[in-house]
Amino acid sequence: MNTKKIKILMIELILPFLMSWFFMTILVDIIAIPTVFRNLSNIKEAGKIGMIVFRKFNFIEIFFAIMIIFGHLSKKEKRILDFILTVFLLVLSMTYFFYLTPAIIKTTMVINQTLPLDPNYAVLQSTHAFYHNLYRNLDAMKLFMLLFFIGIKLFYIFKEKNKELL
Repeated sequence: MNTKKIKILMIELILPFLMSWFFMTILVDIIAIPTVFRNLSNIKEAGKIGMIVFRKFNFIEIFFAIMIIFGHLSKKEKRILDFILTVFLLVLSMTYFFYLTPAIIKTTMVINQTLPLDPNYAVLQSTHAFYHNLYRNLDAMKLFMLLFFIGIKLFYIFKEKNKELL
């Protein structure tokens, strides 16, 4: 496959990668993980499963972001908004993978090894709640950004298609 065909393929895959990322986030955050916590009686086990799923999904998110960046870099006409959104999504994904998910895992492990009467227990719970809420808020922002990005891509696709019809 020559370089031109690879570039065309990368450009054509931007929207499918964005949509896959959006719907996978919905699946993991809104369907899978809440279902695990509702159906397992042991919250520690549910949390462990949640962290395993998020850790693996974080890696997939980095892949999506890198592929979308390659797609944008393959285009002749580069839009700065597209590039800024993509870089932001990559940084967010890397923050999840290298900082936030490991911080939640580490805090959870320490909580599980700490007695509830220990003075540090409340601090650890508070730290865990902070990381968890930060993750949830960033994920909500990510979903809105992905949806906005998908809207931009669809707008440009429809704009191009209408040019062809005229």
